Amino acid sequence: MKKTFRIIGLALVATALCLTGCSKDEEEEEEEGDAVSISAPTQVQNRNALVEEFTGVGCQFCPDGHDRVSALMRDNPGRAFGINVHTGMYASRYTTEFGTALDDQADVGGYPAGTVNRHVFQGLSQRSGTAMSRGGFVNAASQIMAQTSCANIAAKATINQ
Repeated sequence: MKKTFRIIGLALVATALCLTGCSKDEEEEEEEGDAVSISAPTQVQNRNALVEEFTGVGCQFCPDGHDRVSALMRDNPGRAFGINVHTGMYASRYTTEFGTALDDQADVGGYPAGTVNRHVFQGLSQRSGTAMSRGGFVNAASQIMAQTSCANIAAKATINQ
């Protein structure tokens, strides 16, 4: 049960990161006793990019996909983020029902694959879903990061283990 809440919590944080252009330096924190409130900036900002990479321990080309996402995050600190979702035939026993559902939603056609902000990109997306091959990650993320954010959202999460 705890694992389910952690996964849901991470998904909510990831969603907030995608919608906001807020970087950590721009967040404003106010402490009120034990509670901390965070306000998002009011100026217009661009979207951040979240790459959900579908991968597995037995995947031959997945290390190249990981390198591409790592380079994207390194080149865009605080703007590009990556999450590895172990699923599919290469993930062996490291799968979850949530990973399988995300894989199905994205309509993954091969591994590694990924989705950027769960958006369909013409010419990059595989089949009918949001999944694309590792070669499209940087292009798709660049397109997303050039778009104006529809809302600035700030969030802070604490996980107690």
